[in-house]
Amino acid sequence: MPVYSCTRAVCTPFPNQIQMFSRTGVKYAISCRPLIVVDFDETITIKDTISILAHFSYARNLPTDIPPWSHFTTAYMKDYGRLKSANAARQITSLEDKTEQLASLKPVELASLDRVSKAGVFARLTKEEIQAGAKELVQVRDHAQQVLLSNIENVFILSVNWSKDWILGALKPLPLLPSAILSNDLVFNEGISTGQIIPSIVTADDKLKIFRQIQNANTWPYSIYIGDSETDLPCLVNADIGIVFGTNTSLINTCKQIGIELKDAKQVQSIENKQDRHTLYHTVDWADIADLLKDSNMS
Repeated sequence: MPVYSCTRAVCTPFPNQIQMFSRTGVKYAISCRPLIVVDFDETITIKDTISILAHFSYARNLPTDIPPWSHFTTAYMKDYGRLKSANAARQITSLEDKTEQLASLKPVELASLDRVSKAGVFARLTKEEIQAGAKELVQVRDHAQQVLLSNIENVFILSVNWSKDWILGALKPLPLLPSAILSNDLVFNEGISTGQIIPSIVTADDKLKIFRQIQNANTWPYSIYIGDSETDLPCLVNADIGIVFGTNTSLINTCKQIGIELKDAKQVQSIENKQDRHTLYHTVDWADIADLLKDSNMS
């Protein structure tokens, strides 16, 4: 069978456009592997890791005059509570309604990032320290790394996490390029973090925008998105194959509310392109995802 080099899409830290490159020496059969985009926190990891990252930084920065982490979480929850009260009368009956509601969170998220940046919570850290801390402290779900490794040339991590190096460190020794991690990131000056966070991806619509850029940057045979939360919902339904991971009740209840069927991934014999945006797969085990993807791993 003829072979050709399959280009890979890469997003810049400020994703105004997608850049293309061919990975040296890598050849695919005439049908390239599918695009696979995966959320990080609580999809790949067992727990949300933002607070773990924060406590890691506090431990490195002692003694410090930075307010305790509870100061920032309390301020965030107050902002979120006010927005929730303001939206209490809003009826969510469609995907469009839910997408609009999720987009309304952007001022809350940006205000939170601004508070954390100005306080310097993540200042004075090196990339090496961050990666080593994540490797030690972050627990990754069983089978997740094996699935990512078997699809390493066509997988991207798309996350609202605050540090690319944190994600890279947590997934070591996977040979992921930094360009495969699409997330917010810290600003570094001469190898040391200033504490400022670049807010590239903070809400569901930010995720969807970048996901679509990756989809359109190459002639992927089809796209797969794997995520666990409402922030992932627009990407899940805009992928050819959306896989809901875990037991997040908000996401599961929203799917029911707006008429999206969740099919048990264990009962799916093979992957087929979705016919519409009203069907997603559901699993709580990365081994199920490995079974679903095995037919796509052509070499």
